Amino acid sequence: MLALLLLALDLPLTIQETDGVARRAEPVTFGVPLPKGLIRDTARLRLYDAANRVVPAAFRSVNRWPDDMFLQWIHCDFQADAPAHARALYRLRLSDDPAPSAPARLQVTTSGGDVRIHTGAVEFTVHRTGPLLDAPGLRQADLLLRSDERIYKASQWPTADLIVEDQNPLRVVLKRTGSHGWVDGQDRALDYVVRIVAYAGHSYIHVIYSFINRQGREMSDLVRLDGLWLEGRLERPADPVKIEQLSAEPRRPGWFEAGGVGFGLRWFWQLYPKGFEVRPDGRVRLYLFPESARPQNIYTGVAKTHEIVLDFAPNPRPPPHNPPHAGAQPQWYNP
Repeated sequence: MLALLLLALDLPLTIQETDGVARRAEPVTFGVPLPKGLIRDTARLRLYDAANRVVPAAFRSVNRWPDDMFLQWIHCDFQADAPAHARALYRLRLSDDPAPSAPARLQVTTSGGDVRIHTGAVEFTVHRTGPLLDAPGLRQADLLLRSDERIYKASQWPTADLIVEDQNPLRVVLKRTGSHGWVDGQDRALDYVVRIVAYAGHSYIHVIYSFINRQGREMSDLVRLDGLWLEGRLERPADPVKIEQLSAEPRRPGWFEAGGVGFGLRWFWQLYPKGFEVRPDGRVRLYLFPESARPQNIYTGVAKTHEIVLDFAPNPRPPPHNPPHAGAQPQWYNP
């Protein structure tokens, strides 16, 4: 069977839905290796659903075989449908069938260093400097860090950088790098990398935030972490609330709604301490490290990543706890 797959490239890819929620146009990225001597580019790659229909998909080359430069490994973005607690089958083939267009036009516009994204369902702006982003319902979203009685903000570091790291008709990835700066614009506490991922036709975005301590010269040098949070101003009224996850119990799901905006933080109770707060003045905080928690020392070279979801739909819904993945049979990866 594997020999036939190699000859015709009719590769089954299975998606297993495990959360008990039917998936509709769920963004999926997968990667598979290709045999030597098969293709030099992705032009004839097509993805088919169980009804043998070509589905919109964006392919990109990752690696090539060193001896003949044919494609060795490819990645693919597409949007999958899968029933609750069931499997969905897709097939990767070589074909001359016309490639269908994306379900919604993903527009990316750069102006003055800022990047404006229109997914077809939501329009928002990511800033190169100053606040991280402005979106419907949530303005001046910023990353704040408290250390030794000082508040450091991503918006206060003047030399941040913003690039479009990856873009295709179904997905765009922006990358902003900088530091949490003090009010003088010179002192800093921890560098950061933020990736913002948006998808064609969807109202939510993923914010993948990492901090790293590059300030020390010795391994024993540290930055004291007294608080860390994503903060923005709600455009619509919301009742004040404060929720803290200072231990593993209770097991809160890490999904909150305020002012028509959905806020999600993956592994909320597992990676305690965490928290969420809506203040009387309309500011909202998603705590990656609450100020009420015991301070932590971040030593030189230490880094940490958090995965955040912001949903700007009229009725935001929680993201899947286990995002669907597409995979081939094991022998395809290790024949």
